[in-house]
Amino acid sequence: MSDAARDTDAAYGRVIVGLAFCILGVAVGLSFYSMSAYIDALVSDRGFSLAVASAGPTFSSICGGVGGLITARLLKTVSTRLLLCVGAAGVGLTLAGIGSAQTVWQLWICFALSGFFGSMASGIPISALVARWFPTAPAKPLTIAMTGMALGGAIIPPAVLGVIGVFGLPRGSLILGASLIILVWSASVFIKEPPLSIQEAAKRVAPKSTRASVRDPLFAMLFGGMFFLFVSQIATSNHLVRLAKENNTHAAALAVTTLAIGALIGRLAGIPLMPAVGLRRIAVSVAITQAAGQFVLSGAYHAWSMLLGSFLIGFAMGNVAILQSLFAIEAYGLVEYPRMFARINLAAPIGGGLGPLLVALLHGSFGGYRWALVAMGVMSIIGGLILFSTGIDTESKLNRGGATKAAQRREDLESARADEAKVDALVD
Repeated sequence: MSDAARDTDAAYGRVIVGLAFCILGVAVGLSFYSMSAYIDALVSDRGFSLAVASAGPTFSSICGGVGGLITARLLKTVSTRLLLCVGAAGVGLTLAGIGSAQTVWQLWICFALSGFFGSMASGIPISALVARWFPTAPAKPLTIAMTGMALGGAIIPPAVLGVIGVFGLPRGSLILGASLIILVWSASVFIKEPPLSIQEAAKRVAPKSTRASVRDPLFAMLFGGMFFLFVSQIATSNHLVRLAKENNTHAAALAVTTLAIGALIGRLAGIPLMPAVGLRRIAVSVAITQAAGQFVLSGAYHAWSMLLGSFLIGFAMGNVAILQSLFAIEAYGLVEYPRMFARINLAAPIGGGLGPLLVALLHGSFGGYRWALVAMGVMSIIGGLILFSTGIDTESKLNRGGATKAAQRREDLESARADEAKVDALVD
């Protein structure tokens, strides 16, 4: 391949990262991160009970996990662009359906379908596409692309509240759904698969794909590590408002905002750190940061400690999803990545379903949040240690200087020996 063609491919790879950033921000921001806005409107405007409305995201999460398995299978035969377009259309239509649902079953079916189609327009196809464009060094581009989710979660929900406030839920959800379809379809026009030269390189980055089975102990360790991180993270974030009110810190709303800010800053910090630090070190660091936030929150009886704990949880939250992608790529290679990532990704909805319930039970047993959050901190550390024990790692640039010097010394020694051999040959 000529240098000009190589430069062109690299340039379009950066375009793909930018498109992925925007698509994830729009799709996830208008659906997942705006669920609380839809729930509030369903209760206030449409007369659904809080329990009925709150069950909707649970159905969405479960069907999203199932949809992820199907999406991963479809990626072998269907283009990423087509999957994104179908997924965006499905999410847009179901968002409109949520706003106009008349019965409980209509509402829950729309939530379930939004999760199912959301899996086609978010993490699995987008991360697989970005990784295929950067097969030898996917950490930084993946981190940049997935930062779009955090930014979308920070700026889109207020806009959703504004649209629903002005137009009402039925018309507002129709506008939001149509906006999602138009924006994602417009970006998808520019989505391209990597050229053959890069695709061949991606196939070679699959040193452990023979272990791509859910029956292999490696899968159990990866799933278990992510499960412990997700279950403790989601449980803590879901109980933040109640914790703030119960401890009279007067920082409930600000704690949620601080959590979102922490997640965004964590993603931004991960852009230079993910490629530079070994994957196992990152996993342990994220787990310790998350646990530190939970330990701080376990004794948060003042606003400053509530906000500090929320920020630490958010900072870790910004990188857990990226860890999941990078471990799957390193463990199974890019060819098997979509299929195995979809299975490891089930740790998120399962953890999201069990975590809040577990904290509620511990809260009732111990008469407060202190020991419940201590238990969540311990689970975070366990998750990080499990991921560390997998042995799956990436090169760390922290040690690259010493390794480079050692390699240079070996090269100089070999050169000196070659020169000596030439001199000996001339003498003989």
